[in-house]
Amino acid sequence: MKNEKGKNMNDINKKLIILTTNRLIIRKIRMNDALFIYNLRSNDKNMKFVEIKPYENIQRAESFIKNVSEDIGNGNVFLWVIETKNSLTKVGTICLWSFSKENQSAEIGYELLPLYQKKGYAHEALQSILNFAETRLNLKAINAITHEKHEASIQLLLKNDFLHLGYVNELMPKAEDGPEMLLFRKIFSKSLSDE
Repeated sequence: MKNEKGKNMNDINKKLIILTTNRLIIRKIRMNDALFIYNLRSNDKNMKFVEIKPYENIQRAESFIKNVSEDIGNGNVFLWVIETKNSLTKVGTICLWSFSKENQSAEIGYELLPLYQKKGYAHEALQSILNFAETRLNLKAINAITHEKHEASIQLLLKNDFLHLGYVNELMPKAEDGPEMLLFRKIFSKSLSDE
């Protein structure tokens, strides 16, 4: 898949763009983020609505960073750490993955430590990544999957003009997501005017 300047996504990903918002720095994950990733993914409250077993040790976080760094280098994933600008406090992660060349789309995922939820950080980071996906990657749509009881995530997606399409396993019977997972999609307005 190519961006608007004809560059391969792999080229963009190798120098994963640092994005900034009014309050946040959104930057590439690094190996020294292992303790943060462990804290994020070992937190039972944080893992309540995802189908990942909570991390039991920091080695799992290190392995995750190593694997995702390879995927970043291969142009398969964009994964950023979300930090506050004023104190460089790590509050969460956000990613684009599961790219479809055919549909010119990707899936978005995000997670924040409970202490930093309900402060608008997810909304701010999501808007920045959506803008990046539309303007830099020239994607036409972004998908998001969330648990039916994850009200904060559902509201975040709806606030950012994602449409609720239904249950993943009904829309895509071969999907491995559980029966309680909902599919949302945002189609960029530029794509609508192209049709």
